[in-house]
Amino acid sequence: MVKARIQQKSCSDLSPQANLVIPERGTHG
Repeated sequence: MVKARIQQKSCSDLSPQANLVIPERGTHG
């Protein structure tokens, strides 16, 4: 599940590391 979240973030401008640091931001998409 964590990988899927990181992948989604990768599509975003932010980096995959930021997703781990700010998972809430990932939800916002």
